[in-house]
Amino acid sequence: MIYGHVLDLLNKEADFLFLPGVINRDVIAPGQVESNYCPYIPASSYLVAAGIDLEASGIKPVIFPFHMLWSHVKERELLALAPQFGVSRQLIRAADKAAMAAQQAFYDKAQERGQEILHTLPEDQPLAVIVGRPYNTYDTGVCQDLPYKLRKLGVLALPMDFLPLRNVDLSDEYNKMYWRSGQDILAAAKLIQRDPRLQAIYVTSFSCGPDSFILSFFRRILGEKPFLELEMDEHTADAGIITRCEAFFDSLEMAKGAVL
Repeated sequence: MIYGHVLDLLNKEADFLFLPGVINRDVIAPGQVESNYCPYIPASSYLVAAGIDLEASGIKPVIFPFHMLWSHVKERELLALAPQFGVSRQLIRAADKAAMAAQQAFYDKAQERGQEILHTLPEDQPLAVIVGRPYNTYDTGVCQDLPYKLRKLGVLALPMDFLPLRNVDLSDEYNKMYWRSGQDILAAAKLIQRDPRLQAIYVTSFSCGPDSFILSFFRRILGEKPFLELEMDEHTADAGIITRCEAFFDSLEMAKGAVL
C-alpha cells in the first residue's frame, strides 16, 4: 500500500515527502503502558527509501523515527526538522499544535456520529462493526469496498472507531496489550459482546503476526457470539467476500428463527 501511495505522490511534483517511521501513537488505552504500532509501520519509510530512488524524482524525503506518545520526545524529533524545512522552531511548534487539535476534532466527530447512529438504529436493522487496523478497514482497495458490499446486502456498516473505545478498560484481563490497534480491537470486542444489535466483521491481513494472537483474544471475549473473519491478500476476490458476508448474515437469521 505505502509503495503505491509514494509512487502516486512522486507524480504530483511535491517538494517534500513526509514519511516518518511512526513507532507509537499519540493516545493510549486506559490502564495500558504501551501504545505501539506493528513493526511494518515504523519500518515502512526505510523500506520505501531502499526500494524507490526518491532523490532521482526530485522530491526530498523526510524520514525519521517518530514517537507520538511521549510529548517531549515528539517535540525534540519535530524540532530537529526545522533546518531541513527552512522554518523556525516556533512554526514547527505551532504546526504540531494545530495538527493535534485537528486530529482530536476528528476523533470527537467520529464519536459523535457513532452515538448518533446507535441511538437512532432501528431494532430490525442489521449493523456490522468493521473491526481491524485502519489501513485494512478504511482503504477501499484493501477491504474490497466492504461497506458498499454490505450496504447492497441491506446491512449498515459501522467503523469500530465510531464506538466509545476510549471508555473501555481492558487492563484487568489484558494489562500489557503492546499493540495500539490491539487495544482498540479488544475494546471493540467488549462493546460488541454486550450489545445484541452489533455483529463483528474482523478484517485482517494474510500472515499478520499481531493478529495471530489478537484474534484468539477477540474470539475469547465474544464467547458464544459468532463473528465473521475476512483475511485479505492480493488474491482476494469480490465474489468470495460477498459470498461469505451473505452466508454470515443468513446464518444469523437462521439462528434467530431457530430460537424463536
